Amino acid sequence: GIVDVDVSSSGSYDDGRTLTIIFNSPTGDALLLGSDSTLLEGDDAAIAITEEEKGSNKLFMNPIPGEYFQRYYTDADAEVIVKTNGLPSTCGTPGYDASPCAFAYDDTITPSITAISGTVTSASSVVTITGTNLQDSANTNDVSVSIDDASCTILTHSDTEITCDNVVGASGGTFAPLVIVGDYGIATVANGVTMTVTSSVSGFTPTTGGVSGGLIMTVSGFALSESNIVLIDGNACVFL
Repeated sequence: GIVDVDVSSSGSYDDGRTLTIIFNSPTGDALLLGSDSTLLEGDDAAIAITEEEKGSNKLFMNPIPGEYFQRYYTDADAEVIVKTNGLPSTCGTPGYDASPCAFAYDDTITPSITAISGTVTSASSVVTITGTNLQDSANTNDVSVSIDDASCTILTHSDTEITCDNVVGASGGTFAPLVIVGDYGIATVANGVTMTVTSSVSGFTPTTGGVSGGLIMTVSGFALSESNIVLIDGNACVFL
């Protein structure tokens, strides 16, 4: 309902009076007023209502909310902003210097992979990753290595070298590793630095079958996937 309005009048009773009504609360585009002329007296007495301006004319805010501004900080490349229901947060400390919301990108601490040695031919194959800023730590949980979305179990870990094994779930092929270092994020990988995973077959059943086909065969091995092609006497086997 109407909470707060300002009313002013102009004109005379002889020539007609004009009432100007400004809605202070609620703000926004209010519904057009209605009128009742049944109690008017006089010749050709009438009421006319016109809308002069849509919405509130009180657009000044004191103080102005912080979400209307983007502040400049001298100690960061970016600002961390939290949004709640689409509304951006403000930072707790005003000013132009250090800010608790400041985030700085630093090339000097970014992890980097410069070389990889070892070919993955089985789950026990050991991979050695060499680089910088790999965060020397006794806790191997501070770093993770993935090859073709398959995790590699960390064996040793220093600031310049990581060894891992048990790459289970990877497909055969050549891949760039994904190394994530706890406090620094994803490591960059130098051009041409890749890891090769070699598929291998350890056995299959059954080993005999009829000449007309229709036999279901199970192939066992390492780094096998639907990207592999299984040929029997030159004929492609359909994956189930």
